[in-house]
Formats: sequence, C-alpha cells, structure tokens
Amino acid sequence: MSISTSTSDFDDLPDLYDLLALDGSAPADSITPAKIKQAYRKAALTCHPDKVGPDDAEAALKFHQITRAQEILLSSTLRPLYESHRSAAVQRKRALAAMETKRRAGRTQLEEREEAAKRARRDEVEGKAQVERAREANLEELERIERERKQRAQRAKEELEPKAVKVKWKRKRYDFDEYAIRALFEKAYGAVDSVVTIPGKGSALVVFVTSASARAAATSASEMTGLSLSEQFEVSIVKQGAGSSKATPPPSHNNTENPSNSTSSQTRSNGGSASGTTATENVDPAVMLRRREEEMMKRMRARSSASATMSHAGS
Repeated sequence: MSISTSTSDFDDLPDLYDLLALDGSAPADSITPAKIKQAYRKAALTCHPDKVGPDDAEAALKFHQITRAQEILLSSTLRPLYESHRSAAVQRKRALAAMETKRRAGRTQLEEREEAAKRARRDEVEGKAQVERAREANLEELERIERERKQRAQRAKEELEPKAVKVKWKRKRYDFDEYAIRALFEKAYGAVDSVVTIPGKGSALVVFVTSASARAAATSASEMTGLSLSEQFEVSIVKQGAGSSKATPPPSHNNTENPSNSTSSQTRSNGGSASGTTATENVDPAVMLRRREEEMMKRMRARSSASATMSHAGS
C-alpha cells in the first residue's frame, strides 16, 4: 500500500493518537513503534470486518482510520509531518478558543453596558416621574392650604358680619308674636337663632344663624314667594355696635386747663384703667359682635318686660 505524503490528507482524519488510544501529549520518543502496533491491534478488535461483519459501514470507516493512523505513525517520513501538522492544528485550536473567549467577554461587556444604559434611562424616567409626582403633590397641598385659608377667611368674615335685623310693622293692621315672626322669616331666609318682640311697639329683633340670611332679609323682603312681607314689615339690618355706642361728652373748660383732671376723668370713665381703649382693641371682633348682639337682646327683653309690666299695671 502506497502512503501519501501530502499534509492535506491529515485534515480529513481525526487525531491519530486518540484513534489508537495513545497519549498524544507524551514525548514522541516515548511512543515507540511497538506501542503503536499494540494499540492498533487492540483497536482493530472492535471494528475489524472479520469481527463485526462487512455490512457495518461505521465499523468499516473506523477500521480504515485506525489502519491509516498506524501507517502514518510508523512511517519515519510521515510522522514528523503529521506531528508538525498536529501542532499547528492545536495552536490554531487554542487561538480560536482564545478568540472565542475574548469575543464572548466582549459580547458580555457590551450586553452589560447596554443593560446599564437601559437601567440609567429607566432610572432617569423614574426620577422624572418622581419629581413630577412630588410637584403635583406639592401643588395639591398648596391648593388645599389655599382653600382652607379662604374658608377660614370666609368664616371670619361671616363672623364679623351682622346676623341681626330689626323688624317693624303697623300694629293697627298686624299683630305678630315671636312664633309668627320666627316662622315667617325662617321660611323665607333660613334658620333663625332667636326672636325678641317688644309688646305694644310693633317691632322685633330677629337674629339669624348666618349673616347671609340677615342680608337676604334686609335686601329682598319683597321677593319672598307667597309672602307680601314688604307690605307688612320694614326690615333693616343691625350694624356692628348699633345700639351700644355712647355719645362722647364735649370737653369742659376745666378739663382743658387741667390735663391731669381730664386724664383722671377718662381713667374713671374707662373703669379705672387708662388703657381701656387698648384692651378693647385686643378683643376678637367676632367676640365683640356676639357681645353686642347679646347686649341688644338683653335690652330688648328688658324693654319688653317693662312694657308688659306697664300694660298690666294700667289694666
């Protein structure tokens, strides 16, 4: 059998040492021809046509390869060529493996950078969303604070606005008591807190729960549905401090000449305190209004009681 000396024939063969189950990494001089022949005979037992039959194509191919391996390794000419070819193939394999490792590492780094960029974009979007949510929450909080401020201001304004109206009617034509007045004005304008009538005078003081009801009663008494109150009543709103203000006496000659007497008189008129005016100014206006309304109610009730007593005495 002629043996080809072309190294291209080695490309179609697997590793010859592996075919014969020899250690290819061992020194070349340690793999003697005797070991090669022994390894060949052992390998041929598994694929020789006389052992497995002529119809086994895979066994036939393997037998051809191990026969070829023995021929090359026993040849003093082909074995050096094969060793050189095998070494170059190993180097190429290692280089390819190194390139593959480097390629995979580069691909991994690229994927990591892309993932980091995606995370950065997600974080940026989430950060903007958080800022927007915080801004909206701050706006809502500011709006809530502003609404509460306006509500407090409105309540304070309503507390300062008068809630009482003075009602007059012609006694010769109409006769109303507290219950009739309350029923008429509650039906027309809203809840009434209290009503005080003055017997024999044809007048009453009506205190509403809200200042809006008092304004409505004073400005639109003629617009009440089904009630001709404009023909029956004269309604006027009671301003703050109405009925409680006192006229200030003109300054006397003695007061002008003696400022100390003037100061002393003023101190006594203010209840023994020279800072009476300052103390009044420090009182809450809403409290002042309620006090004035209570004082007015007391005076109206006193006048009502006095009139009733005089009527009873006269009878």
